[in-house]
Amino acid sequence: LESTELQINELHKAVKASFAAPEKFNLTAREVKEREKQIDDFKVMTTKYHDRITDLFEAERLSSRARQKFQSPGGVIPSYMNDEADREYENQQMLMRQQDEDLDH
Repeated sequence: LESTELQINELHKAVKASFAAPEKFNLTAREVKEREKQIDDFKVMTTKYHDRITDLFEAERLSSRARQKFQSPGGVIPSYMNDEADREYENQQMLMRQQDEDLDH
């Protein structure tokens, strides 16, 4: 993810450089503006996906931690504790589905 962010930032810098001297790159001011908008839109989109992926990792980490928290030393999980872990997992899954839907719109 960090590599992708770095590449996007470098691309954004290149577009900014072409904005400063469009004739050097055989571009019209309009073409530079269009490219700048495309890069800005792409940055917004990739930021959303980056945040979504980060949220997914965090949800999985929390779910794993919740399941581990309720395990007893003997490895037996009482049913009420297992239910609590399941509810936490389901809540995380619902949150991820809602975020997916938000990204799709």
